[in-house]
Amino acid sequence: MNYEEMREKICIQNLFRAVLMLAAKDAFGVNAQAKRRIKLRKDALEFFSDEADLRLVCELADVHFEDITKVVSIKNIKNKEKYNKIIACFFKK
Repeated sequence: MNYEEMREKICIQNLFRAVLMLAAKDAFGVNAQAKRRIKLRKDALEFFSDEADLRLVCELADVHFEDITKVVSIKNIKNKEKYNKIIACFFKK
């Protein structure tokens, strides 16, 4: 892989990691349950439940789909902790 291809891959990866981070923030971030953010939260939760879209975004972000879905499915933890666990998935290899 040459420099330009590597650069493009990293840019795409960062773009889709940002998509995952924003969805995690909207679904599980500190203000996710605020009344003014309810539509954003609903949309983000739908994104995390849409296996095809989530799988594609994870692939483009170079993040393991299974790790993300495992975190999203955890019950009985605070939203902030779930958000942090999703972000931690970016650093697993």
